[in-house]
Amino acid sequence: MGCSGASDTPDLGQVTGVITKGTTPVTNATIVFTPEGEKSGAAATGRTNDQGEYSLTYTGGLKGAPVGMSKVKIVIEELSTDESKPVPPPVMYLPEKSAAVISGENVINFDLAGIKPKAE
Repeated sequence: MGCSGASDTPDLGQVTGVITKGTTPVTNATIVFTPEGEKSGAAATGRTNDQGEYSLTYTGGLKGAPVGMSKVKIVIEELSTDESKPVPPPVMYLPEKSAAVISGENVINFDLAGIKPKAE
């Protein structure tokens, strides 16, 4: 038996997608995938760009999210360039279903139209 360099890093699947509200891309949103069940552990996070696109990153800057089922949380922050106006608090959305992450490439899109925001 040699040293295999085993780590506690779970198997990761690459996760990308787009967050929209109807046909409008959701910008400045943070998306969090938190593993469910026996394999619960560190969450993977991402942030949307101007087109509503995101890519998840795991602990240590590794690309992807743990393979298996994850609870999803999406937090939208409005950025204000007008310092005279207060910035509204972030709005959180919890899509009703969990997301399944498999080995390899995963494209998981979310449409927030019709989903009511939740209180943090």
